[in-house]
Amino acid sequence: MTTVHRKGLKIMGSIAIAALMLLSMLTTALAKDYSEGFDADNQAKASITKVFAMPKGTTTPAVTFTFTFTPLGMKVSGVTGTDTTGIPAIGPKTVTFTRGEEPDENTGGLTYIDDKDGTKYVIKETDDFIAHLTPASFATNGAGIYVYLVEETYGGQTIVSADEKEKTYYSSAKYLLEVWVSVDEDGKLYVQYVSPITIKEYLDVYYEGTEGGDKIDPTPGEWRTKPYETLKDGFSQLIFTNKYWKTDGEDPGKTALEIIKEVDGNDGEHGKYFTFNVKVIQPAVIPLDPDNPVFETYRAYVVDTDGTIVKAVNNEYHNGTISGTDAHGDYYIFTSDTTKTVLLKHNQKLIFVDLHVGADVEVTETGDKDYKPAYKHFLSLDTYPGTIGAAWGFPLNPDDDDPHYLPEGTNQNEVTFTNTRTGATPTGISVDDLPYFTLIGLGAAGFVGFLAVKLRKGKDT
Repeated sequence: MTTVHRKGLKIMGSIAIAALMLLSMLTTALAKDYSEGFDADNQAKASITKVFAMPKGTTTPAVTFTFTFTPLGMKVSGVTGTDTTGIPAIGPKTVTFTRGEEPDENTGGLTYIDDKDGTKYVIKETDDFIAHLTPASFATNGAGIYVYLVEETYGGQTIVSADEKEKTYYSSAKYLLEVWVSVDEDGKLYVQYVSPITIKEYLDVYYEGTEGGDKIDPTPGEWRTKPYETLKDGFSQLIFTNKYWKTDGEDPGKTALEIIKEVDGNDGEHGKYFTFNVKVIQPAVIPLDPDNPVFETYRAYVVDTDGTIVKAVNNEYHNGTISGTDAHGDYYIFTSDTTKTVLLKHNQKLIFVDLHVGADVEVTETGDKDYKPAYKHFLSLDTYPGTIGAAWGFPLNPDDDDPHYLPEGTNQNEVTFTNTRTGATPTGISVDDLPYFTLIGLGAAGFVGFLAVKLRKGKDT
């Protein structure tokens, strides 16, 4: 093979590689933003995806979500008319969750937890909402672009109990839906394309940050490759996201969280106060206005050994200040994401009566030179011992690195800090100081021995 020939092959190879790269880029740029059909027996398919978000540890509530399709008119030369004559009806369509349901691939859905913010997502789709359309459905207007408005209805699906312990944030999303009707080779009308379009003023949270006006693919998930790497790869991109959260606890007899102080060891001081830093953080699904964030607040009481609410004047808690008094007694308000100092002594506890399920909890005890700390909490069967004199708790403990989201349930979430007195002896001499006293004793004994020898020598002379 001549040198010129080899050079020519190299050039052709380079051109081929460049062409493949260009084709790859072009394929990405032309990613499908519609569902496609091929004839009256194989129409396009389209469904709606319901994303139901709630804090980790929350039981999925029973609820049915309903979606409606409002005919707007036929689109001609880029303009949608207002005459809805001959436009076939679609829907309404529903997505239903049963209590405790966590969909998976076997049921055509998905459940997963975002480890970054502790949000649980349960996801399901509607049935194909254009499956009922036949050639007769389009007999009046024939081929063309049929336009609808798709939105979620609010009636009959509120998830708010009588005591307002449960709340839901509904999707305000709306989409324009273009249904492209064509004629197949047999002369039959059929749905060739279905192309939803996002609306700037009514974006779902899934599309926040975009300008709106984007076409999306409503193809149902059963056409997709599993497992799903992203939500849009596994389900219809016609998405409506709803957020749900609930509060546990009600009064001092029905608590959401209890932080308990215990003192142990020889001569443990039951009247001694220990200092805690406590912070609770509301679940990420609870919406905050970025321009004027208002954080959630939670109510807590200090309970004494006998179960009575401790009055502020009888306790150093919060330096004697209180947030208010109700029928139960003095209470204190904790604001989300704000650390407060708590003073507790043996067998006292700080109880929260209205924490959100999935709230993040952080509890740290300051160190004491006479006590070895240890704690045990609601997410683990393990007890985590600390070091004498050092601050201890979570998230300080590197071996207890999981997010501490509050599980669902009343009167069952406890954090117990046990401080064990070390070095105490009946004589009042600390065991920790014994080496020093031993050395002193040995030195004294040696000195006495030295004097005895000198005195004996004096008598012998």
